[in-house]
Amino acid sequence: MIFFKKFSFKKVINYMRLIFVIFLAATNFLTVTQVFADKTPQKLAKYEIGTGAKYIMTLDKEPSEVTISFVSQTANTLVIEIFIQSLSDSSISEIKMWQQFHLQLDGGKLKITKGIIKIPQIANPQILPSDYLQGFDGVQMKSFFIGSDGEMNGKKIGVETIKSGGQSYKSTHYRHYENNQTLDFWISDKANPIGLVKMDSHGGKSGMNYTLQLSGKVSGVKAQINAAEAESMNDFMKSFLPLLGPALNFMR
Repeated sequence: MIFFKKFSFKKVINYMRLIFVIFLAATNFLTVTQVFADKTPQKLAKYEIGTGAKYIMTLDKEPSEVTISFVSQTANTLVIEIFIQSLSDSSISEIKMWQQFHLQLDGGKLKITKGIIKIPQIANPQILPSDYLQGFDGVQMKSFFIGSDGEMNGKKIGVETIKSGGQSYKSTHYRHYENNQTLDFWISDKANPIGLVKMDSHGGKSGMNYTLQLSGKVSGVKAQINAAEAESMNDFMKSFLPLLGPALNFMR
């Protein structure tokens, strides 16, 4: 597996972790602003399949491109796919990774029902063990599935103008702190369909320090993961996951 020999084990883990945090921050906006826009939380808003947003992420001074898009929807389910590719000239530059998350509206909140990982070096997509859908040390998945405006307002810092992707967005700034990680994020309805304009994370571990900034919108995106072909995660891929414990530890 040349892919795994060309960069550190720690980097692979950090990238997997970041996809999750990016996903939950984006889903946070969807839950509060989109799903409940019509004040009927039992109804999932309609999304245009293939649309999404592209971001530039910086981790340890290395830039990567991240695309978040809607790839499938039914009356009460939504499938989001995230693609990450390093833009650096360093040894990590060959990283390409997709993750697909299946969401279902349950009791007025979005619930993750499945997570799938794909890398070019393994033939079939790998199903993420259900225990890992809850989050990792630092910010937890469940912390971002907020079911009311009151819960969201408790995280509000203020309204600010953020310049991103050559445009200015009047954005609401929120801050979430958990397990020694502080996550600031800015969301705006002008940044639809995802709504996330910027995210800035700080923490006591290197993998917790990164930025994510909107660079543009995308359309016509096709799903790169066929869920029907996904198989239980093999032992090799499991070796790249964090150890499970009282807190899921990403930095072994």
